[in-house]
Amino acid sequence: MPSAPELSLAVSSCTVQLSWLVRKDGGRPVDNYDVEIRDGSGAWKIICEETKMTKKCEIKMPTLIETFSLQLGKEAKFRIRAYNTLGHGPWGKATLPSVYKKPGTMEKPTGETKNGEIELKWATPKSGEQNGGT
Repeated sequence: MPSAPELSLAVSSCTVQLSWLVRKDGGRPVDNYDVEIRDGSGAWKIICEETKMTKKCEIKMPTLIETFSLQLGKEAKFRIRAYNTLGHGPWGKATLPSVYKKPGTMEKPTGETKNGEIELKWATPKSGEQNGGT
């Protein structure tokens, strides 16, 4: 059986990109992966599995899934396991919680003209709110 995948994620705006690495395949090529999400403190829900592959769950490269929509203000965790002809491997360690937040409010920029060019300056939003991610 395959080993537990090492999962990482990148949060951008309201979507998540998952990527992972399977260190050992148990001597047989990995056939596919099961991916689950856990919203808040609820139960784990399958979002990709052998019988329910959808375009949203299409696995790219062989270790990348993109565009899972996050709900505003709701915490989400992800986990994954690999499988092959020898069976399902163990679930990998779940990701840390990700929360999609509205981006912070930017103050009005100021401008200055110098030598035919305009230089704009502004302050970044409050810490932790710059891009709406975690």
